[in-house]
Amino acid sequence: MRMTSLPFNLVQDANPGDVLESLESYGVARLPGFLDLEDVQTLDAEFDALFASELAARAAVRYYRPNTDSRALELRRAQLDPNRFPTLARLFAADLVSDVTHDYLGDAADVINGIYLTHDLPHPTPVTGLHFDRIHALKFYVYLRATVAANGAFACIPGSHREGRARRLAHLSNGVRVRDIPIIQPDERLAESVSLEGGPGTMLIFDTDVLHAGGVVGAGSERRIVRGHSHAADVAR
Repeated sequence: MRMTSLPFNLVQDANPGDVLESLESYGVARLPGFLDLEDVQTLDAEFDALFASELAARAAVRYYRPNTDSRALELRRAQLDPNRFPTLARLFAADLVSDVTHDYLGDAADVINGIYLTHDLPHPTPVTGLHFDRIHALKFYVYLRATVAANGAFACIPGSHREGRARRLAHLSNGVRVRDIPIIQPDERLAESVSLEGGPGTMLIFDTDVLHAGGVVGAGSERRIVRGHSHAADVAR
C-alpha cells in the first residue's frame, strides 16, 4: 500500500465546506487531531466500559474475524446513555457531523443511526479486503490509538467512490438484491490504494462507495476504532 501526504488531510477546525469538497473529489476526508488527547483517553475508557456493559451482552458482541479474538459491538444511537458515555455521545453529536451529513446526503438524512466499536488483534490476514459497501453510508471513523499500516490503518483508492457507486447502482437496477451485490475487488488493486495513517483522535470521513480496506494488524499491536454511520433517507437496504 502506498503511504503519502494527501490533499484531503484537513485540520481540526475544518469547516463543513472543506470536508464536502474533499468528499466530492476523493470520497474521503481526514481530520488529524479532531479529538484532543484528553478526549481520546476518556473515549478509550468508554470503549472498554461499553464492551463490558449490559449493552454488549444484549447486542451480542461479534467475534467477526475467523480464527481471531477480534470483536465488534454495534449499537443504535438511541441506546447510548450520554451520562455514562459522554465523550462518545458528544463525538457523534458534533455540529460538523450533522452538517457534513446533511450537506452530503441531503436534509432528510439519518444522522449517525448506528455506532460501531471494533477491536482488532494481530492476525496475518487483513481486517477486510478491498471493497465498497452494499448499503451506502457516510462513515465517521475515529482512531483511538496511533494507527499506521503496520497495525491495520484504513486504506482507500482516492476518487474511486464514483466507480463504486456506478457498480452498486448498476447491480440494483438489474434487480440484484442488496445482500447479493458483489463488492470485493481484486487483490492487485490494493497497489492503487493509499494508507490513511493517523494519531489518536484522527477522524476519517468517507463515502462507503470508495474502494476501501482494513490492513493487517501486526504482531504485538492492536486496532481500536469507533465509527458512526449516517444514511440518506432513500438508501436501498
